[in-house]
Amino acid sequence: MAKVTLTKTRQHTIVGEGLALGCLAVGIEGLSNNKLTIDRAFRFAWVRWEYSKRFPGLNAGPRFDDILAILEKSSGRTGKPVAAFRAEPGWGFVPYLTATVSNVTEAGARLEETSGIPLTAWKALAELTATGLVQA
Repeated sequence: MAKVTLTKTRQHTIVGEGLALGCLAVGIEGLSNNKLTIDRAFRFAWVRWEYSKRFPGLNAGPRFDDILAILEKSSGRTGKPVAAFRAEPGWGFVPYLTATVSNVTEAGARLEETSGIPLTAWKALAELTATGLVQA
């Protein structure tokens, strides 16, 4: 089977979906919308997440970070994403399931079909990001 190369935009979309789904699966209600805080938290997570090398088009420090743009664009993505983030005053970026799925398990199965990454890995990315927020 030939290896499929994902565009930078597609890589960002998948990571945004996966992070939102992981947050929902582990009970994280929102992520900071402060650039410095979320950049540092995600950078902490990204270097520790076992699947990060599958997304070479995603920058995670130390000179430039893509995570804030990924979160900001998340709710406006086209196609049929299973999960996304929306900005809410006082809460930061809040994860939600889209209308294309009815629950986290279904969303996890669909995202695994398209990304090859299981729900357990997206949970790990969310938990690592939360750990990074505490340390930021």
